[in-house]
Amino acid sequence: LNQIEKNKNRQEMLSGGNKLKISENRVKSIMDELKAVKKRIDELEKLQRGALAGEKEELSAISLLLYSNEVQQNLRYYNT
Repeated sequence: LNQIEKNKNRQEMLSGGNKLKISENRVKSIMDELKAVKKRIDELEKLQRGALAGEKEELSAISLLLYSNEVQQNLRYYNT
C-alpha cells in the first residue's frame, strides 16, 4: 500500500511538472504574439502618420477613416 502511494505521488509530481512546462510554453507563446501585435501596431501607426501627412488628393477620406478605425481597434486589443 505504501509503495502504491509513493508511485501515485511520483506520478502526480511528474504530471504537475508537465503542466508547468505546458503553461510556461503557453506564456512564452502569448508574449511572442504580443510582441508581434505591438510591432504591427507600430507599423500601422507609422503608416497612418505618413498617410495623414502626405498628399490629400491621393487618398480618399473614407479610406483614411477605415484605416484609422483599424489602428484604433488594434490598439484596443493590445491594451486589454
